[in-house]
Amino acid sequence: MSTEMSTEGTWAALFSIAILAERLSWRIGLGGAPKLAAMIIVAPGPAAEGRRATSRRGPGLTV
Repeated sequence: MSTEMSTEGTWAALFSIAILAERLSWRIGLGGAPKLAAMIIVAPGPAAEGRRATSRRGPGLTV
């Protein structure tokens, strides 16, 4: 899953608050915090891309 797709819900909430004048309540904050934390933990960074490209494969194995 790409980072853009995993942030879709976050952007939807932010735009609804900014454009549609939805109230930013403690429920939205409390519900959004675990999602943001999970995205930060799970989303691969530039270092992960380098590790993926140099993954170890045994002799004769193809992908």
